[in-house]
Amino acid sequence: MTTEQAQQIADLLNSRNRLTIPYTTDRVKASEDDYVFECEGDEVFACVQVKKVQWYQSEILHLSVRSDHEGKGWGKRMIARAEQKAKEQKFPTTYSKRCSDGGLPGVKRQRPTAVSIF
Repeated sequence: MTTEQAQQIADLLNSRNRLTIPYTTDRVKASEDDYVFECEGDEVFACVQVKKVQWYQSEILHLSVRSDHEGKGWGKRMIARAEQKAKEQKFPTTYSKRCSDGGLPGVKRQRPTAVSIF
């Protein structure tokens, strides 16, 4: 991850989420291995964080897709990539995004193991 990509990820996270503490380039760079992101040319347009929260568990945080890429399936793809990253780390996954219907919009889970919505 380049410094420019880290800045774009921080900007995307800050613009698309209601965060108490804003993300900075340094904060993203400090945990750069936690991020899955997608670029179009030099521009980051989607990202998600896969964070280890316990020795046995990871958490998917702050799925963000730039507004001009909404409705094109990028959210689903990013969740799938995040889940794959968590599986490669051999951690079950916990979602920490509150959704009104109790699930992630448009995401069909085949295995609901270790998924918590809070």
